[in-house]
Formats: sequence, C-alpha cells, structure tokens
Amino acid sequence: MQNDTPDDETNVKPADVAETPVTETIQPEPVTGELNPVEQPKKNVKKKRIIIGSIVVGALLLIGGGSALAYNLWYQNSEKVVTDALVSAFKADTLQLTGSFEAKNNEFNMKVAIDAKAAAKNGELAVKVEFKSGEQTMKFDGAGYFGSEGDLYLKVNNAKDIINAVTDNMAGETTAFDALSEKVSGKWIKITNEDIGEVSEEYKKSQICIEDVSKQFSEDKSLSNEVTKLYKSNRFIVINEKLGSKTINGVGSLGYVIDINDEKVKTFITGLEATEIGKKIKSCDETIDFKEIADSIGNADDSTVTGEGKVQLWASRFGHQLTEVNANGTSDGTNIKAVLNPVFNKPLDLKAPTDSITLESLKAEFEAALEAYSTEVYSEVYEQV
Repeated sequence: MQNDTPDDETNVKPADVAETPVTETIQPEPVTGELNPVEQPKKNVKKKRIIIGSIVVGALLLIGGGSALAYNLWYQNSEKVVTDALVSAFKADTLQLTGSFEAKNNEFNMKVAIDAKAAAKNGELAVKVEFKSGEQTMKFDGAGYFGSEGDLYLKVNNAKDIINAVTDNMAGETTAFDALSEKVSGKWIKITNEDIGEVSEEYKKSQICIEDVSKQFSEDKSLSNEVTKLYKSNRFIVINEKLGSKTINGVGSLGYVIDINDEKVKTFITGLEATEIGKKIKSCDETIDFKEIADSIGNADDSTVTGEGKVQLWASRFGHQLTEVNANGTSDGTNIKAVLNPVFNKPLDLKAPTDSITLESLKAEFEAALEAYSTEVYSEVYEQV
C-alpha cells in the first residue's frame, strides 16, 4: 500500500499559512550635539527680523523726534514766523482787510470800521465813522473804488444827512441844496485823471506813474524779492514777548508783542533808494527823498506815549500768514485801540461801478445850488434894507 504522507513534513507549507515578511531594524544615529542643518536657518530668520524691526522702529522714532525738533526750533522759531508773515504779506497778490479803530478821551469818542479789498490793478474800501462829542453825534458812511485806468470812484451813503446837518446851520432858505443832496446820496461819483489834471497836471502825471509802478511791483517778483532781501538784512521788527496761540477767524495763530528798531528802519528806508522799485518811484516824483523820510521816522518823538501800549502781531501756525495786527495804548490822555485782520491771496471779484455821475456834472449842480442860495439870501437882505 502506497504511503501518501510526505517523507519530510517540515518542508510542507500549508496553503492557508501566510509568509511573514522579514523586517530590518534601523539603529538611531548617535547624537553629536549639533542642530540639524535643515532647522537652523529658521531661528536665524527670526533674529534678523527682530534686528530689522528694531532698526525701523528706531529710525521712525529718530525721524519723528527730529521732525518735532526741527518744527519747534526752526519752522516755529519766533523770528522765522514773524519774518515769513511780513514777507508773505509783502508779496501777496490780493488782500482782504477788515479792521476797527477807536480813540476815546474825556471830550470825544471816535469809532472807525473799515472793509477793504485790493489787487494789483484795482481795489475798494468801505469806511464807517462815528464821532461823539458831548450831546452831538456825527456819522459818515462811505466807500471808494480805484480802477486799473487810474479812475477813482467815491460814494457817501449818508450824504443827504451830512448836507442837511450843514445847511441847518446856514442862514436863510436852503431848499436849493435839497435836489443836490438827493442826487449824490448813495451815488458813485467818478473822478478821472483828467479831473485830477485840472487841479494839478504834475500831480496827475505822478499818480499815473505810481499806479504803473505798483502794477510792475505786483507782477515782477524780482522787485519784491529785492525788497525782501533788504528787509532780511535790516529786520526792524523786534520781538519782545511771546503770547502763545489763539484762533483768529478759524485759523490757529501764534502771537508776539513787537516793537520797532529805529536804526534798522532808517537803514531799510534809506536802502530802498538803491533798489529797482526805489528808482522807479523816484522817477515818478523827484521830490521823494528816502533819506529825509528815514530821518523823520527815526527822530520821531515818542515821549507823549505812556501807559501799557503794545503792538501785537499774530500769524497762522501753518503757513505763517499774517492773521491780525492790533495795538492799544495811551497818547496825550487819549486811549487808542486798533485791530486789523488781513486775508491774503484769495480770489476777488472787483468791478468798477456801472452807474455813476461825473465830477464835472456834480460841480455844475453844486455851483447852481450855491448861486440860487446866494441870490435868495441877498434878496432877503436887500428887502430888509
């Protein structure tokens, strides 16, 4: 009988028994104490970022601190603020100015209010005056306009009241002036160069020349730059006191109590004669003597001024534009207060009046009224004889 059992059972592999794979054991490498070269740059990057960040922050602090230092020590230096304000006002293309003036003592009280606008070639001015003395009060409300051609316009809004006040003190019947007062009250009166020439031909030529020089000064910046340089060499405005800051017409401003250095004023005015603008002015009127003007200012007698008189100058914190000049003091027993508020380089709409009467027609009507009044007065006197 055949034996089906294999001779060597150890070599028999059952079909349902899986072969176990052989795995290799990997020994860890010894630690050498050095960082893995792949991980080391990460910490170096962090260090660099910290260093760079510190440099940037330090630079910003240095720049910020330096800017603040420059702002306070240079840009907001008192001398620079005042000089900038004066120079910018000197070079301005346009000006708007409001102001008030008051003089008061035991005998009278006078108040003046002004509103002005001016450009290189034209300008206008409105003035209101109130004068009180005892029981009497006098008022004046007028305006003026000057044009590019040298023509001048004047207007008295309360001319009727003024004429009536004058005629009330005149003897006899004054109805002859009623029509005149109606015509001129609140009306523009045009005064031409020809009208001025009738009074003085020489004065007419001088005025036309000065107007032309004024236009040149506004349009040719080299002329104003020369005068600016002269002032910077003779800074006659002296700063006596800092006043801090305040808001003027919505503009933050720095204030100073100022004074005048007489000697530097004299040097400045005398020096004008050698400038181009000084020569042009001199050519308009040879009688102008800059040295004589300088001497008269330098020798002015201030002994009558007493009390706590001060002149204050205020300029914008940013831009150093002049925003206010005010003064107060006492002279010969009269208390004086004045305030001026300028605005520079704003667009202006200045137009010559379209409805006006000529000076020639006004003279004719005045002469007719005066003749009618004289005839009436003489008639009354003749009847009484």
